[in-house]
Order: sequence, then C-alpha cells, then structure tokens
Amino acid sequence: MMFAARAQFGLVVLFLGIFPLATLFFSPWSDHDAERVAQLLVYASAALALTFSIGVRRPQLKLPVFIAAGILIAVLLALVSITRAGVRTWAMVEAAMFVGMIVCAITVAWVVRERGDRDCSLAVIFAVAPYSLLILALSLAAVIRSDSLLRWELFAGYSNFRFFNHVQTVFLPLLVIASLDEALSRSMRRVAFSSAALNVAFILFTAARATTAGLLIGCAIAALLCDKAGRNWSRRFLQIAVMGALIYGLVYVALPSIAGLRSDVSTAELAANQQSVGLRFQLWRLAIGYALQSPWFGVGPMHYAHFPNSEAAHPHNFSLQLAAEWGIPFFVLLAVGAAYALYRAIRLTRAAVEPRRAMIGTGLVVSFAAILVDSNFSGNFVMPMSQTWIALMLGWLAAWMRGEQTWGRVRTWVAQPWMLFAAATAAVLITLFPLWVIRNQVTDLPGYLDQVRASIVRNDHDSPRFWSHGWF
Repeated sequence: MMFAARAQFGLVVLFLGIFPLATLFFSPWSDHDAERVAQLLVYASAALALTFSIGVRRPQLKLPVFIAAGILIAVLLALVSITRAGVRTWAMVEAAMFVGMIVCAITVAWVVRERGDRDCSLAVIFAVAPYSLLILALSLAAVIRSDSLLRWELFAGYSNFRFFNHVQTVFLPLLVIASLDEALSRSMRRVAFSSAALNVAFILFTAARATTAGLLIGCAIAALLCDKAGRNWSRRFLQIAVMGALIYGLVYVALPSIAGLRSDVSTAELAANQQSVGLRFQLWRLAIGYALQSPWFGVGPMHYAHFPNSEAAHPHNFSLQLAAEWGIPFFVLLAVGAAYALYRAIRLTRAAVEPRRAMIGTGLVVSFAAILVDSNFSGNFVMPMSQTWIALMLGWLAAWMRGEQTWGRVRTWVAQPWMLFAAATAAVLITLFPLWVIRNQVTDLPGYLDQVRASIVRNDHDSPRFWSHGWF
C-alpha cells in the first residue's frame, strides 16, 4: 500500500543525488534549466503518489484549530495575491512550485512515519557522498594537471557554486545526524562523517558566508537550548569541522601552493565580494519599495522578476521576497508559523526520552534554523535543488515532530479522508500547471531564452529565477 510513496521518496533522492551530474549531458540547456524541468516532473509525480496513497489508506489529519485557521488565512491571502498579479500565469506557476514543495515534504513525512528515520539517514548519504567524492577527485585532478582551482568551474551540475552552498546549508546537519545514527552500520556512519568533513572543506573553499552563518547559529541554538543532545551533537559537528578544515588546508592551500598554482580567492575577487554586498542592499531596497507599493497583497508571486534590473530576479532575501511579492500579512503569517515550528521542535527535542530521537531532533533543528538564516542572504528558496532539499528536510522534521508531540488539551480540527483526497487531487492539477505553461518553451528552450533576453534592457547576464535568464 505504501509502494507509491516509497517509489516517490526514491525518486526524490535520485533527483537530489544523481541529477546534478546528469545535467552534464544536457548540453543545450544550462544546469539550472535542466534541473527546473526535472523538479517539475518530480513534484507532479509526488502529487500523484500522495493522491494514490491517500486513496488507499484513507487517513485522517488532526491539527490545532489555530494552525488550521492560519493555513486557511494563508491560502486566502495567496489567492488574492495571485488574482491581483500583473501576469497571473507566472504568479500561478510560482504558487504551484511552493505547492509542489509542500506535497514533496508530505510524501517524505509519510514514508518516514511508516519506515522510520533510518531511511532518511541513508538517503542523505546516498545523495551527498558520491557527489562529494567527485568534487574531491576533480580538485585533486586539477592540482595534478597544474590547473588553477576555480570555484566557478569546479562544482559540476550547478550553474553557480553558490547554488551548491544553498543545499549544503540543508544537508550538512543531516549528515551529522547520519554520522551519529546507531541504526546505521559503522561503515555508513564513517561515510557520513567523511562526506560531512569534505563539505566543510568545500564551504571554506567557496567562502560561503551565509551558509557558515546559518550553520553556526543553528549549532549555537542546539548547544544552548537542546540540553545534552544538543551539546553532544555540537561536539560531533566540531569534530567534523576540524577534519574539514584539515582537508581544506591540504587540498586547497598546501597542495596548490606546492604546485605553484594561484589562489582562487584573489584581491580582486575579495573586492568583488565587497561590491556584491552593496548590490545586495540595492536589491533589498527594491523589494522594500515593492512591499510598500502594495503592502497588503504584494506585487504578485514571482513578480520581482517582472521588473528587470541589472542584477538579479530575486532580492536574495526570502523575507523581503515574500513581503514584496505576496504581501506583508502573508509574510508575517509565515514568519510566525516558522518561529512557532522552530520553538516546538526545540521543546520536543528537550522532552525526548530516547537519546537517538533527541539527537535526530537536534540535527533537524540545526538544519531548519540554518535554512532560515541563509534564506535572508541568498536564494535558497528559489533554486530547484535547494527547494527540493528543503522539502526533504521539512518532511523529515514534520514526521519526527508528529512522533514526539501530543496536543494535550488544545482544541483540534480533524480533516476527514475525503478532504485530504480532494486536496491531493487539487495538488495534482496545480503541480501539472507549470508543465503545461512551459510545454512550448522547452521544445526550443535556448531560442526562447534568447528571445526573452533580447527584450530585456540592462541585463547582460543570467539571473536565475524560474529559468536561467530570470525574467518574464
């Protein structure tokens, strides 16, 4: 009966682990564009799998009344925002992408609840370890060939190495969970530890500021608020970080220096990084302007990309993006919901009796907190790979929280099986909508993108949003 959900879970893992490499074979398309199309297919299949599973199992869903009311209000605000958008088609596509993330998360949660956390730990290892080994091999090969280690060229399958940093923010705490998970064999825990250390080295090599800040804040929350489990988890993360720093020093500092190769982080690049901070402030000011222009319902989902600028089709700040595109009330509602979810996860972690459950909860808290911090300096809620990684983490978190919490005397609302089936059926139609919109575009995607670029003033580079060019 769970075959559809398990098959979909496997498809999600394959997408996360294999597709960044598979994009090397999509020569006419950029990595970003190929991943976007594949992501749409994954989300549509997730909706189909969820609908089938609900039809077979006929489950019920119990939620506190205030959470159900919050979800209803958010849906109503979103519908109004879409109807007021300048280009409703692309506003609906943006909404469909978030519905796809939710459906994907629910599917993951279903599988975790039925089969346990072990499957998620193994999935994360499978999705990360091969790619990490590939990047290490490419780095060593570059040194052997006496080639410069260029960050822009090294991370295959990602149009920008920052997009890889986005997914590292999500999966690095999950790898720490796997390295501590006694349900796995010792060899698999060692693979998880090694993969995590390699990714710390990659973070240092790419100077991933937002990812580093997110992980450090997440670890601080764990150490200070998650009792013994948080301190144990933080110690393991410190061990991984030390090993990662040693790998970085050997592979990306010592060996290139011995080989006489130039450093990737030049003075000019550091100056460019400082300039990017100023440009980011400009993007934030634009977003604030849109939010003030239409405070109640925003300028429309994805519509930051409807008004071309010379830099980016999103503001590199998810909070400002929500306020500008969906409206300030929608942003406040989601911010309160995220804060409440993080608060509940911390409380449940502290209350967990079983050490393994507390350890898993701690890692999920760190990942969740890191994602929230990173989202205010990057586009992790925009890019296809990081969106799907976030969906996997949220599904795992939801399943873990449901296993730990009881609502007590809180007044609850129960969704009947027919309601869930109807919602899942609607999700199928919603997630299929973007595929219908792009059906003609993908037949000649490079030509379509060139046509759009030619119509855009003051934009001479890709600024990915939906497609790689960024704009519509």
